[in-house]
Amino acid sequence: MGGKMPAKTDLGSAPACYNYMNNIIPYAKAIHAVLFAERTDIMTISDVRIRKLNQEGRLRAVVSVTIDDAVAIHDIRLVQGDERLFVAMPSRRDDAGRYRDIVHPIHPEVRAEIENRIIDAYNAL
Repeated sequence: MGGKMPAKTDLGSAPACYNYMNNIIPYAKAIHAVLFAERTDIMTISDVRIRKLNQEGRLRAVVSVTIDDAVAIHDIRLVQGDERLFVAMPSRRDDAGRYRDIVHPIHPEVRAEIENRIIDAYNAL
């Protein structure tokens, strides 16, 4: 196994690949930390407003939520499922006839926070 040693650089006596890896590894570690960090303070739900109440059928309420006093999400539906209440995010029908969410949480803990706040506001009525 008498392979050649990688070329040396003018940055010192270390091979070029060694210097490259020493420079890139801290950035890779920083990116990994951001991507896989525990998400505890992504947003604040600043307001929940129950717009319409319904006692007939499965639809219980139409809700608006304000996030960080900056973004409002309207037409969130609170639906009575077979076992529990659940939140259905605003959606529209696409050309193929399927419903697609217009806006939706990416992280499960954010979805749970939105759902819990909406159900708490509904139960407080």
